[in-house]
Amino acid sequence: MRKNNVSEEEINNLSESEKNILTREYINDKLSNNIVWFMINEMNIYLDTHSTDEEALLLLNDAIQKYDDLKVEFSMKYYP
Repeated sequence: MRKNNVSEEEINNLSESEKNILTREYINDKLSNNIVWFMINEMNIYLDTHSTDEEALLLLNDAIQKYDDLKVEFSMKYYP
Protein backbone atom coordinates (compact mmCIF):
# COMPACT_ATOMS: atom_id res chain seq x y z
CA MET A 1 0.00 0.00 0.00
CA ARG A 2 1.33 3.42 -0.95
CA LYS A 3 1.32 6.01 1.80
CA ASN A 4 0.97 9.67 0.77
CA ASN A 5 2.37 8.85 -2.67
CA VAL A 6 0.91 9.75 -5.99
CA SER A 7 1.00 7.16 -8.76
CA GLU A 8 2.08 7.99 -12.30
CA GLU A 9 -1.51 7.59 -13.49
CA GLU A 10 -2.72 10.01 -10.82
CA ILE A 11 -0.06 12.52 -11.85
CA ASN A 12 -1.15 12.28 -15.48
CA ASN A 13 -4.70 13.11 -14.42
CA LEU A 14 -3.67 16.27 -12.56
CA SER A 15 -4.13 19.70 -14.04
CA GLU A 16 -1.02 21.76 -14.80
CA SER A 17 -1.59 23.93 -11.71
CA GLU A 18 -1.91 20.82 -9.53
CA LYS A 19 1.33 19.44 -11.01
CA ASN A 20 3.05 22.76 -10.31
CA ILE A 21 1.87 22.67 -6.69
CA LEU A 22 3.12 19.09 -6.30
CA THR A 23 6.46 20.05 -7.88
CA ARG A 24 6.84 23.12 -5.64
CA GLU A 25 6.01 21.04 -2.58
CA TYR A 26 8.64 18.47 -3.55
CA ILE A 27 11.24 21.18 -4.15
CA ASN A 28 10.46 22.87 -0.83
CA ASP A 29 10.71 19.57 1.03
CA LYS A 30 13.99 18.71 -0.69
CA LEU A 31 15.34 22.20 0.00
CA SER A 32 14.49 21.85 3.70
CA ASN A 33 16.50 18.63 3.81
CA ASN A 34 19.43 20.28 2.05
CA ILE A 35 19.42 23.30 4.37
CA VAL A 36 19.63 21.09 7.45
CA TRP A 37 22.33 18.95 5.80
CA PHE A 38 24.32 22.13 5.05
CA MET A 39 24.00 23.19 8.69
CA ILE A 40 25.30 19.79 9.83
CA ASN A 41 28.32 20.09 7.56
CA GLU A 42 29.07 23.64 8.69
CA MET A 43 28.75 22.67 12.35
CA ASN A 44 31.18 19.79 11.80
CA ILE A 45 33.71 22.19 10.28
CA TYR A 46 33.25 24.61 13.17
CA LEU A 47 33.64 21.84 15.73
CA ASP A 48 36.93 20.77 14.10
CA THR A 49 38.45 23.96 15.50
CA HIS A 50 36.15 24.52 18.50
CA SER A 51 35.81 21.03 19.92
CA THR A 52 34.99 22.25 23.44
CA ASP A 53 31.98 24.35 22.37
CA GLU A 54 29.19 22.44 24.07
CA GLU A 55 26.44 24.70 22.70
CA ALA A 56 27.61 23.99 19.14
CA LEU A 57 27.64 20.27 19.87
CA LEU A 58 24.05 20.48 21.13
CA LEU A 59 23.05 22.38 17.98
CA LEU A 60 24.73 19.73 15.86
CA ASN A 61 22.89 16.93 17.64
CA ASP A 62 19.58 18.78 17.21
CA ALA A 63 20.30 19.29 13.51
CA ILE A 64 21.14 15.61 13.05
CA GLN A 65 17.86 14.60 14.72
CA LYS A 66 15.95 17.09 12.56
CA TYR A 67 17.64 15.78 9.41
CA ASP A 68 16.79 12.20 10.33
CA ASP A 69 13.16 13.20 10.91
CA LEU A 70 13.01 15.07 7.59
CA LYS A 71 14.49 12.09 5.73
CA VAL A 72 11.81 9.80 7.12
CA GLU A 73 9.02 12.28 6.30
CA PHE A 74 10.37 12.83 2.80
CA SER A 75 10.70 9.09 2.14
CA MET A 76 7.19 8.37 3.34
CA LYS A 77 5.79 11.18 1.23
CA TYR A 78 7.62 10.64 -2.07
CA TYR A 79 8.82 7.03 -2.20
CA PRO A 80 6.90 3.76 -2.22
